[in-house]
Amino acid sequence: MRRYAVLAALLASLVLAGEAAAKVVTLHDDDGRDIVLDLRAKAVDTKWYADLLRRATHGDEISTVTVRIVRRDALVRLCGPGANGCYERTRGGARIVVPAGRNADVAHTLLHEYAHHIDHTRTHRGLREPNGTRAWWAARKHGVRLKRGKVAFGYQLGWSRSVGEIFAEDYTQTQLRTEYGIPWLAPPNGAVRAALARDLGVLPAEPAQPDVDPLVLRRAGTIDAGRRLTMPFGLVGPDRRVTFTVTMQGKKRVGARAQLLLTCGETRVTKSLRRGAAVARIDRRGLGPAQCQVTLINTAGKSLAFNATLRLAVQA
Repeated sequence: MRRYAVLAALLASLVLAGEAAAKVVTLHDDDGRDIVLDLRAKAVDTKWYADLLRRATHGDEISTVTVRIVRRDALVRLCGPGANGCYERTRGGARIVVPAGRNADVAHTLLHEYAHHIDHTRTHRGLREPNGTRAWWAARKHGVRLKRGKVAFGYQLGWSRSVGEIFAEDYTQTQLRTEYGIPWLAPPNGAVRAALARDLGVLPAEPAQPDVDPLVLRRAGTIDAGRRLTMPFGLVGPDRRVTFTVTMQGKKRVGARAQLLLTCGETRVTKSLRRGAAVARIDRRGLGPAQCQVTLINTAGKSLAFNATLRLAVQA
């Protein structure tokens, strides 16, 4: 599961058991297998989710998992604090929980969690689950790493040392152009990709760029003199465009009323909102992957009303 506490699946199962299904939609892959979506949020683009799974490398196991799509506020309750999504096996098959929204993070999370499903439906060598797939295990030399205490089947060495999480991130790398989430290990090379492709019965393919909508975050209100509004965010892949736009009252005031600041990895950009202007904007391309934030600083000497919009997009 992608960056969440080990007990999250247990907590999720207790909560999920008490919830009534809102709407279940069944679509199909190119071979007629079921793709089951359990909708717990409004205005979900079911085709977008189904297309991601339809294009992803998969087999008959796709019909034994339900993808539950929930609001962001429900995700923490179901998967645990800090979770992007989660996976659990159920009596009737398995369940993936992911948030609603068409963006690169959701695409990464969906395929990462689907990789856990692939892992749990393919056993090899009598090894404890999760253990990935046979040729992939050998290509990653996990037998040696396991003996040396570099990886574990569970989370006792941390999230990024879990064999199951490494497999899920490796699988996602073969499907999407996205950030690799294992900081101590190089992304899968050609040999690892080919081994994984053999395990899944396909030829290696070039990872796709997901078809995603921009992510737009908005803030509005009053900011006091000398105060800061900070909006942190992460860019999970390369070639990201970040646009930070602020509209602020008091355009007849002398001097700079506000300062906009973008920090993204090694990139730092500032822009001032001066007399006569109501709007200031920072617009930068070619960013990511990186941890970032935008900041609005009131330099006017008095409280002012503002509207701020942060737009994150994948460059075409």
